[in-house]
Amino acid sequence: MPQQQTDERTQLLKNGRPNAGSNNNDAGHSSAQADSGDEADVETVDFETEDDEDPHYWPNSIRYLQVFLIFIIGLICPMSSSIFAPGIDTISSAFGTSNQAVIGAQTGFVCMLGIGPLFFAPMSETFGRRPVFLINLTLFTLMQIPSALAPNIASFIVFRTLSGLFGSVSVANGGGTVSDLFQTHERATVLGFYLLGTIVLQQKKERLEKENEGKKYKIKGVSDMGLFQKISGNSTRACKILFQQPVVLTMSTYQALIFSTMYSLYTNFSSIWSDLYGFDTTEVALSYLGPATGFILTACIIVPFIDRIYNNLAKTRNNGKGKPEYRLPLANIGAICLPVSLFWFGWTVEYQKPWPVSLSAMLLFGASQVSIFNTVQNYYIDAFESMAASALAAGAFLRSMVGGIVPLFVPMLIDKLGYGWGLSLFGFLAAILTPAPLLFYWYGERLRQKFAVDL
Repeated sequence: MPQQQTDERTQLLKNGRPNAGSNNNDAGHSSAQADSGDEADVETVDFETEDDEDPHYWPNSIRYLQVFLIFIIGLICPMSSSIFAPGIDTISSAFGTSNQAVIGAQTGFVCMLGIGPLFFAPMSETFGRRPVFLINLTLFTLMQIPSALAPNIASFIVFRTLSGLFGSVSVANGGGTVSDLFQTHERATVLGFYLLGTIVLQQKKERLEKENEGKKYKIKGVSDMGLFQKISGNSTRACKILFQQPVVLTMSTYQALIFSTMYSLYTNFSSIWSDLYGFDTTEVALSYLGPATGFILTACIIVPFIDRIYNNLAKTRNNGKGKPEYRLPLANIGAICLPVSLFWFGWTVEYQKPWPVSLSAMLLFGASQVSIFNTVQNYYIDAFESMAASALAAGAFLRSMVGGIVPLFVPMLIDKLGYGWGLSLFGFLAAILTPAPLLFYWYGERLRQKFAVDL
């Protein structure tokens, strides 16, 4: 038995409290708390120092296997939100409806990517991450069948919306899983190539209760509230963090701008490349490799440096102690690339410059996504470590709602202003937000303290 537990139990005996369960399997749970009345003591289940059961200390092979699975889930579920974009014309023709109605299926899917985490994050705390992942991914997979066989646009929109709801489990639990598996100084690299601990502790709690009949255990840091109370609390926390923290509100708005621009571009790729450049359906589909290439190249180059810069800044500026703001420097690359890519793409398309010139702008657009998203997600996890799921849910909610709704109006905007001025409007907004990562690097800590959220 660990010395700390022995001392605590000795003190309880001195105070005249019962020492229930002291003769059975004490490893892995910490201080005892006496309930009022005749109820049994409730002991807290937690990991010991360098506990083999703690996911932070699992073998690297197991941890990286978990990350690989999270990466695949995180890639497939959001990617499917716009996977049908090259076939929008075909789908609208088959259903006898407008392109805008088909985009409505994307809107429903993307909006659910923001709403789902408000429910699934607290559900994973109650039931464990694994069952929440498995159930939702199974339903997500099954939803593809009625989506493919939908007889009309209404059913297509409904099933696509449900797909987004179930697929949002990747947004709800992905970042938390990485947070549970890796320490702060090594988290960014792993998260870039995207809270398992509560699975593990829940199983430990159940095992201890079986071994110590009549004894109650509580998982450290996990609320005993009911599921609906947790959902309500998670939603409330997410809203508080979003609207009371200037850094979160601004950077979530930044993400929302990227999301809305991304989906607006993707839903208009077909008309851009087929109508203006004469691409066939296959060539239109290949045009998506432009932003994807920028995304992948930047991930390989920049993401590994997020942890290195963080650790170096902690060492040189703060006596080895890290700060969430040390995650933000690389976001400045994306802050510059985003407006440049939008102005570049909009005006080269407007004047129908050779397609390689226009498509090259999408390399910078993909780079901006990685630079901003990865740094900001890591910032949220570090700044709100105990409430990381709520902070991530706050960002996901805003960017998904904006990213889902804005593309509905972009075709009308393009018709009225043209591609040059239409995309320049997004570019001007991106230019206004360009200083944000630099400003928050210097003043973010002060703002977090001044506008601290009472959770």
